[in-house]
Amino acid sequence: MSTDQPIKRRSAGSPLGQRALLATLCLGFFMVILDTTIVNVAVPTIQAELHGSVTDLQWVVNGYTLVLAALLLSAGSLSDRVGGRLTFSTGLATFAAGSALCAAAPALGWLIAARLLQGLGASLLLPAALALMAHGFPEPSRRARAIGIWAAVGGAATAAGPVLGGLLIHLLGWRSIFAVNVPLGALGVVMALASLPETPRQAGRFDFAGQLLGIGALGLLSAGLTEVGALGWGSPLIMVALLLAIIAGAGFLITERRAVGPMLPLSLFSSPTFSAATASGLLLNFGIYGQVFVLSLYFQHVRHLSALQTGIQLLPFAAMTVLGPVLVGRLTARIGPRPPMVAGQALAAVGSGLLAASGPNTAYLQLVAGLVLLGTGFALTMPSLTAAVVASAARQRAGIASGVLNASRQVGGALGVALLGSLIAGSLGITSGLHLALAIVTAGFILGATLSAAYVHSEQRSSSPNRQAASKPHASLTTLEEH
Repeated sequence: MSTDQPIKRRSAGSPLGQRALLATLCLGFFMVILDTTIVNVAVPTIQAELHGSVTDLQWVVNGYTLVLAALLLSAGSLSDRVGGRLTFSTGLATFAAGSALCAAAPALGWLIAARLLQGLGASLLLPAALALMAHGFPEPSRRARAIGIWAAVGGAATAAGPVLGGLLIHLLGWRSIFAVNVPLGALGVVMALASLPETPRQAGRFDFAGQLLGIGALGLLSAGLTEVGALGWGSPLIMVALLLAIIAGAGFLITERRAVGPMLPLSLFSSPTFSAATASGLLLNFGIYGQVFVLSLYFQHVRHLSALQTGIQLLPFAAMTVLGPVLVGRLTARIGPRPPMVAGQALAAVGSGLLAASGPNTAYLQLVAGLVLLGTGFALTMPSLTAAVVASAARQRAGIASGVLNASRQVGGALGVALLGSLIAGSLGITSGLHLALAIVTAGFILGATLSAAYVHSEQRSSSPNRQAASKPHASLTTLEEH
């Protein structure tokens, strides 16, 4: 039997309750996103103390992202079934426990295992957070502004990673980048238990076959892409992993189409807005994460800067990702998600085109122009596409809808780092590889802008024949609210 009404622990709909809810969700989000970038600058120090091969060190960085990408769909489905508050609190506690184990790791094997535990916690936290936001901010304008703040926090975490990591390592050693999560995580759990209402629980049979095939497909794809840098695209191991990922993915789609209570209702993709926004999310992370990875190598190996100096050089991009989304949230509330999505991806394409011309002696002011446009594009696109996805799915499917978006973004990021990194590491060299890599990124942003212009729109609940279906189990096409 389904529970269609949320458990009312707090007056979450009041302005004070909404601020407490948003603060709690943003704290967890900041911690999760920070750990996607903060570890990169610690790799040389970790290797010096714990030793190990290059592949071992790659898994220290990428094991977290791999588990996060592989489990997001399952976590979104779990959040819809057991409730967002419980899932979020459990995820945050698990993430903090994994961080404590990372800080205490006596060897690389222990550190890698603890990073996987961090990824498990993050995968539970992310989709539950967006589901809680969808229910805590039922009014479209307030929800859009909240998502703008949420995106700004994510931008701040992405930007702060290299700089904060460099400072902590310099002052306290590499273990401090993990230890700092422990008190923050404990605070977040207390805030969650005190301020978060529970979301409606979706009844239904647990889709074990879908869970296993979905985890297998995303896990194999992520693992294959992670190992490309070390083994190359022609490696038999890479080819087998990607082939098995395709087979598992096909099996997943067949299973979900036939399942009585599917983990991923394929009818979600009947919404043009949902499909286009999800594809744009993949292309956005492909371009942003892949480009930041390539530019980091460019600054360090071509312009001969340190890791901390590289983080400072990237601050023009970071500043726009922090400041822009708050204003974009208000803009999205007024005009809908499509205009900022199209404009954002177009500006990111222009910025990437400028950066593609970079060479050893390129004036930094030219790089600043490209980085500002890239950051502005990200600031416009991220909150608007998140708002589009949340608004295009039925409220009781908000967890799995956000899980799909986050899974697509994580896969896009992994693909971007793998593909663009392979161009840099190949025979082209860093500078020529940079030119080709950023040309590909520019094309990807143009494709995303085209999809957004053609298919993203404000779906009207009042005119939708699926409106009544939204109150039934497994309904997934109606919007949360009118824009």
